[in-house]
Amino acid sequence: MSKLSLALIIVGIIVIAAGGLAYYYMFKGKAEVAKDTVNVVEVKLYVDTKKVTEVKTPIEIHVGINNEFPVNIKVKSGDLSLITNDLSLVKIIIPSQEIKRGYSVIVVNAVIDNMLMDEFWYRHLRQGEITNVKLQGTLILDTPIGGIEVPISYSKLLKTNMFPKEQTLNKEYDLGVIGKIIVKSIKMDLAGVTPSETEIKAYLTIENKLRNIPLYINGLVFRLKLPGEVILGSGEQEYRKLIAPGKTDTIAFNIILDNSKIPTLWYRHVKNKETTNIIVEVWLKVKVAERTIELFKKHPLTITIQFKTNMFNYKS
Repeated sequence: MSKLSLALIIVGIIVIAAGGLAYYYMFKGKAEVAKDTVNVVEVKLYVDTKKVTEVKTPIEIHVGINNEFPVNIKVKSGDLSLITNDLSLVKIIIPSQEIKRGYSVIVVNAVIDNMLMDEFWYRHLRQGEITNVKLQGTLILDTPIGGIEVPISYSKLLKTNMFPKEQTLNKEYDLGVIGKIIVKSIKMDLAGVTPSETEIKAYLTIENKLRNIPLYINGLVFRLKLPGEVILGSGEQEYRKLIAPGKTDTIAFNIILDNSKIPTLWYRHVKNKETTNIIVEVWLKVKVAERTIELFKKHPLTITIQFKTNMFNYKS
């Protein structure tokens, strides 16, 4: 076959394809042609943990597109918004670029401001530890049939199980000949959340095994932290209760987490690929036989609350 014949065949194929598209467009309309010919088939969010800092979380949005036009097409412009529980985390302008025939992926870069994550945390807990992650936007494409708009829509449900959390301890404080005090268990539950703080209701079940001596509870000291001694909250609460000899009782008190620390938690959370252990430490102030003692101060009562999400895919 001569080069001229081959060239004529190729031109003929292009003319037939263009004519077919024109005919299809006339009878079905541009919107239907766009729907059948170009569509977004997948969206993925990526993070490179090496690029995450205490103030920002850079992300990559990978948009998989199927282009069934017989030629390459072009992204003229576009926009995307990343929204969690109606909180806008980032708005993105999609730059101009080419989309090849068949399947291809366009990559859009964006940066989440970590200072927004205290609001993210507040809304997540307020919604019962559920966050609806949405990515919404539009691609404006230059195609053989003119300019068309293709919607981008992605959603993912994040669920955590931080509360309630209960742990058996059976931790003894030995006071020698007068007997023992045993903390049998500790429980944490969410009491409430505001934009500025998270209130946790804590319960300690205590057994008084002192010999004919009442146990007077005077107060408690608490500390919430991340591994590496990053403090999320600390404080002391007065609490008056008498536990008679041989009796077991439960005391309840409040622990406050400072939500202004959540951006730091988020930074470490993403660096650790979205698994974070929040350590709660508690010790007691008591009075036994006219003697004031801080029980378990050197080795506090401890319970770990795990915050685990799967918002992103990870590149490293």
